Amino acid sequence: MRGSCTHTELEFNPWWTVDLGAEFRVSRVSITNRGDCCARRINGAEIRIGSSPVKGGITNPWCATIRSLAPGATAIFDCGELQGRYVTITIPGIRILSLCEVEVFGEKLPSSVFSPIEQWEKPREPKQPWEEAKENWQPYTTVYNAALEGKAFQSSIFDDLGSAEHANDGSTSADYLRGHCTHTQEEANPWWTVDLRERFDVSSVVITNRGDCCAERINGAEIRVGDSDDEGGIRNP
Repeated sequence: MRGSCTHTELEFNPWWTVDLGAEFRVSRVSITNRGDCCARRINGAEIRIGSSPVKGGITNPWCATIRSLAPGATAIFDCGELQGRYVTITIPGIRILSLCEVEVFGEKLPSSVFSPIEQWEKPREPKQPWEEAKENWQPYTTVYNAALEGKAFQSSIFDDLGSAEHANDGSTSADYLRGHCTHTQEEANPWWTVDLRERFDVSSVVITNRGDCCAERINGAEIRVGDSDDEGGIRNP
C-alpha cells in the first residue's frame, strides 16, 4: 500500500476530477493505470474537459475513451485543444474507478475568452489575407510516446532487472525490484539511449526517477536529442 492511487466505491457513474483553477486550452491528458491489480477497471473510462463542475464534470465535452490500459502503463490522449477548467475521468454505469496519475498539458487562457458578453460586444476580427494564412498554416500533429516503439540501449548493465528496455516499457513504476527501471555499472559517462527508428520532432521528454532508493543518482543527468548514435548519442544537441 503506497498511497499513490485513487479508488472510488462501486457506484453509478464514478468520477475523478481536477479543478485547474482557471480556463485552459488542453492539448493532451496522460493517464497512469494501477499496476498492482485490477487494471481492467479503467476500461471504458472517458476523459471529459469543460467549464461545468456539475456532477464532477461528467457531462462536459468528450476528449477520449480509454479502451484498455496495461497494468502500470501510462497513455497519452490527444484532446484537440478542448477548452475548460475541469478535467474529469468517469466510467459510465455501475463501476469502480481506480487510477494512479493524471497529467494535463495545455495553455492557460485569458479570462475574457470565456465571457459571453464580451464575445457579443466585440466585433469579429477581419479574416487574414489568404497569403498570410498560408504562411501561418502548420500541419496537424498528434503527440504520443514515440519511445514505446523504440529500441533501447545503455552503456552497461548492473543486473537483469536493470536492462535498458525497462525504461521505455510503458510503466511508470519506480520500484527497481518490479523490473521497470534501468541500472548501469559505476563508470565514466554512463548513458541510456532509445533509437526511435525514424526521425521525430521531439517536443517533450518525460523522465520517471527511481522511487525505492538512490533518487539523487539522477542529479546532473543531461537529455540529448540528435541523429548520432556514437557513444549512445552523448554528444548530440
